[in-house]
Amino acid sequence: MRRTSVLLAFAALLLTAAVGFTYKLRVARARHAPVHPTPQVKPGYEAVATEWRYDKDDPQTNKPVVRVRAKSFEATHDPSTFELKQLALRLYAKDAAHYTYIKCDKALFDEGSGLLKSQGPVSIVMNVPQDKDAENKDEAAKLVRVQTSGVTYETKSGKASTDQLAHFAFPDGNGEAVGGDYDPNTKALHLHSQVSLNWVGKGPAQKTFHVETSDLIYKEAEQKVYLSPWSKMQRDCTTIQGLGSVVMLEDGVLHQIDTDHAFGTDERDDRHTSYSADKMTALFDDNGDLVNIVGENNAKVLASQPAARTTLTSKRADLRFSISTSTGPDGKQQDSSDLHLVLADGKAVAESVPLPQPGTQLPETRILRSEHIELEMKPGGRELQEIRTSTQAQLEFVPNR
Repeated sequence: MRRTSVLLAFAALLLTAAVGFTYKLRVARARHAPVHPTPQVKPGYEAVATEWRYDKDDPQTNKPVVRVRAKSFEATHDPSTFELKQLALRLYAKDAAHYTYIKCDKALFDEGSGLLKSQGPVSIVMNVPQDKDAENKDEAAKLVRVQTSGVTYETKSGKASTDQLAHFAFPDGNGEAVGGDYDPNTKALHLHSQVSLNWVGKGPAQKTFHVETSDLIYKEAEQKVYLSPWSKMQRDCTTIQGLGSVVMLEDGVLHQIDTDHAFGTDERDDRHTSYSADKMTALFDDNGDLVNIVGENNAKVLASQPAARTTLTSKRADLRFSISTSTGPDGKQQDSSDLHLVLADGKAVAESVPLPQPGTQLPETRILRSEHIELEMKPGGRELQEIRTSTQAQLEFVPNR
């Protein structure tokens, strides 16, 4: 019995020594181990955490509405407000087939109101297919990209907006505007002011379609662009200005422009053509070349060439353009849209005024009145070839000497 007690006492001493030695080793290791500081909480904030996420699905369809990811977040004294850093947001359309991607370094999220605000730089990629990654540069290059700041995103409605300068780019062009908003549910982009748009399309760079306006609404589902209250559109030598303009697209390609109280010009080195009407429609081919202009009510066409200046007025004017191909300075083939024929209907009046030429007497001014008048240009649209009518007409000659 005494022997057993001695053995137990000896074992207890060994265990105590082992525990003490182990503790000493841990203390020594801890003394030399690197210290990981506790994350600092800024004044006005309650907590700091990493890898924050916010998901919202449609309760009826179970389809995603929004996905928000952040590398870190800090909770403020306001229990519903968080500061998010390195934020990435996916804003899905109703059918969840596409999403808008928003990325920024820092944003404030108010969970109560559902508003997400970023005062710094923001990158946006619009209409990304749900199975594609907006971070893939090759995929993003096929879509509309926006660089702006001061963005507010409404998680309840899905709308994103800014009142700051925004630069945007798309596969066939680029532009800028001050202020804008986008609704993924209606796929409507609204640019609020100082809009400038360059659209190259399928043609060469010198054929860029340039648009300036005060307000632009692009409705993707309709493939229509609404410009108000005024707009100026220019492509190559052609400029069209008007009020309440609507640009129509076909498969993303410029197809038609409708505008009110319109005035257009075609300026070339050796000729000048202008046209105006209360309502005007311009039609373009698949390459974006102008092929037809129709003016309704108070239509007027003025064509100036070296030899004469011809003015044609009527209720309705139909201008037809021919497309010719030539070799440009860079050796590449390029298309040219030239006025070929004008059909004027309804109290039409054509006045051809000759211009002084060296060594020749100035001929009479000719005035033709009829319900229908045709004005045909020579190939290339440089000179007037013929003025004719197929209905009863009155012709007047006015001497110029």
